[in-house]
Amino acid sequence: MSVKKGSEAAVRPPTSTGSGLRSAVVVGLLASVLGVVLCSLATSRGLLISEDSRHYLEAAESIARGSGIEEFSRSTGGQFPPGYPYLLAVLLGLGLSLSAGVIVVNVAAVAVMTFATALLVREVGLSLLFVVAGSVFVAVNPNLIEMSTAALSDLPAAALTTTAALLIVIALRGGPHAATLVLLSSLTIAAATMLRFAVSFFVPVLIGASWWVFTLLRRPHALTKALAFGALACSGLVIVVLRNVSVGMGYFGFRQSSALDWQGAVLDSMNSMGQLLLPRSTTSLTLVVGTTVTVAVAFTAFQDLRTRRRGAAVVGAFIISVGLLTLGASAVTRLDIGTTRFALPLLPLVVVGVARWASLSSEAIPHYVDGVLPSRVTAEFHGRAVQLARITWGTGVVLGAFVLVLANLKATFRLFG
Repeated sequence: MSVKKGSEAAVRPPTSTGSGLRSAVVVGLLASVLGVVLCSLATSRGLLISEDSRHYLEAAESIARGSGIEEFSRSTGGQFPPGYPYLLAVLLGLGLSLSAGVIVVNVAAVAVMTFATALLVREVGLSLLFVVAGSVFVAVNPNLIEMSTAALSDLPAAALTTTAALLIVIALRGGPHAATLVLLSSLTIAAATMLRFAVSFFVPVLIGASWWVFTLLRRPHALTKALAFGALACSGLVIVVLRNVSVGMGYFGFRQSSALDWQGAVLDSMNSMGQLLLPRSTTSLTLVVGTTVTVAVAFTAFQDLRTRRRGAAVVGAFIISVGLLTLGASAVTRLDIGTTRFALPLLPLVVVGVARWASLSSEAIPHYVDGVLPSRVTAEFHGRAVQLARITWGTGVVLGAFVLVLANLKATFRLFG
């Protein structure tokens, strides 16, 4: 079939089959229901109200009364974007109580993150087994379930960043709606930056992915368009920063200097990555697991970029970029990078990255065995050895995923009593 220059039909790589997509949607919906049930059980015991939560809740009530948000800005020193109090104020205006509004936002965020994880795993070309394991892992993750009981902006911001990543990955498939998906991804990031400043760390990869989309679509001025969408993604952040400056605060509010050196920042980041995946009963392993996962995801992203697996490469790039920019920011200002709160927006992406690494290693192990076998062995023995390696590694991956999901589910049930 001939393709005209500039036609969006020029980029239509093989995509998941209709039945595969339907299966991923069904798994995502079922996993989302599981996550909603667990969040409902957790929030039925009451909300966790911290000092930051009180600022948010008081600001939401003030906005709902029409009194504005000036006291919120003064009490927090401009450190928190005002998007979350405004969101709660809208729900108050709809007749919900403050606590009900918090629960609705958090439960919806968990459902979105779980469902988006299922679709992301499928979009990067992984099997239904990985779709099930990845989405269920997110649904039962104790860090996510515990955060659903807190009146904080972390979960809605994480849900928006996961959605933005999914939209840009789908856009990389091409098709007539690719540019629209890039636009929606940019707007989603813009909305998320009004909830948490750190969401802006996603923008550099969004610009790169947008350029890749427009290049594949053979659009003129691809870089200019990508930069324009990046500026759009920063629009929410710019609004908040300009407001802070107009009332005499710093760009990102009044912040304390960092108390960490580079070594401490790296160790805290690796520990936080490990905490995303391991239940609390195994915290002695978090640093090792976090470091291993970071190296594995970085290696896999490089391989995917080299082999031009666009969606998987962009997921890995998001993880690496956000991690590096977080490290850089933590050297300047005080950030809670040693806690899962800061890493939470990366949870679905890390799950996808780990699943992609498991898939890549499953493909590589038989080739490795094939290469180390001596040439004098019979063809029959050679074939059986390679098949055994494939089965053994694949079984280990399945059992590892099963044990990890069960361990996290057990840690989640501990939250209930």
